[in-house]
Amino acid sequence: MSKIRVICPNHGIVQTIEQDAMWVGKRPSPHYFCPKCGAKTVVEHPRRPQYKVYVASSKKEQDEAKQREIDYYKKKYFSQGGER
Repeated sequence: MSKIRVICPNHGIVQTIEQDAMWVGKRPSPHYFCPKCGAKTVVEHPRRPQYKVYVASSKKEQDEAKQREIDYYKKKYFSQGGER
């Protein structure tokens, strides 16, 4: 099973969809615009599973980790000549 991530340039990961072989009911679809700010998002389909674990003990550490995540995805997807 793999996970598809929907990434906003302002908020980082805004949606994660687990890809299974079958669903009961309607198949989940990714957001193409951020539900928080309306910015265009990038849908990342992982080629290899990557596991990152981060445990934060305080609100400040959680905020710093989230900001690092946002900066990482901004640099990866949104810094090359504007938005995709």
